[in-house]
Amino acid sequence: MVWALVVSSLDNPDASMAGVIPLFATAPVSLVLLVLPDHVSMLFVAVGLGALVNALFIGWCARTLSRTD
Repeated sequence: MVWALVVSSLDNPDASMAGVIPLFATAPVSLVLLVLPDHVSMLFVAVGLGALVNALFIGWCARTLSRTD
């Protein structure tokens, strides 16, 4: 997310696409951004929520697959 903010603040023609990378990395939950109010802080909310849900899901998968019943 920091990388996307730094690259977006530079005067570069490709800078506007930098914010897409964090959204894709935390998809599908981060796509909730489409229904959130139009404000810059909502990008942080969507990416943070997406990262949290993805981390919980990966943790659940790891615990489930490593069980030795």
